[in-house]
Amino acid sequence: MIDGPARRWIRWTRAVALGLAVMTATAAPVVAKPDRAAAARARSEAKRHFDRAESLYALGRFAEALTEYERAFELTPLPGIMENIAQAHRNLDHLDQAAFSYRKYLQLAPRAHDRAEVLAMIDELEAEARKRAEPARAASDAREAARAAAEARAAADARATAEAQARIDASLAARPAPR
Repeated sequence: MIDGPARRWIRWTRAVALGLAVMTATAAPVVAKPDRAAAARARSEAKRHFDRAESLYALGRFAEALTEYERAFELTPLPGIMENIAQAHRNLDHLDQAAFSYRKYLQLAPRAHDRAEVLAMIDELEAEARKRAEPARAASDAREAARAAAEARAAADARATAEAQARIDASLAARPAPR
């Protein structure tokens, strides 16, 4: 199985080819030349962002790569770019964003050749997110219980102090006044 930059390059070229085929098939025959030029500029800029993202990704600079992938996707919203966005999120340990991006990839490419792998990845990411949420939830519950216990102790102490003060006041009131 091809992995790494070669796989991403294959996805990019497939995505671009698919995008061009869709744009060509759906374009009106009376498309103005400036629109084609603008589209070509957008594709060129997207390719520049994509290439920069690939270099950054290869260097392990996933946050910067993510930014570049997102810029490329804004210019040319292709499924392969969205899959790369998901991968960058996964490498940054952004589990929820990675799962979201993988889902978006499958929406953009419903018949993706790696659909089963991507669905399995989504399941893994969601399971890991749930697993990580449990200790945080337990810690939050423990903090809340400790806070409630401290408030209860403070209230009990305040009642005991008030009762003791009332007994002292009653004792003083029952004594005869000094002559």
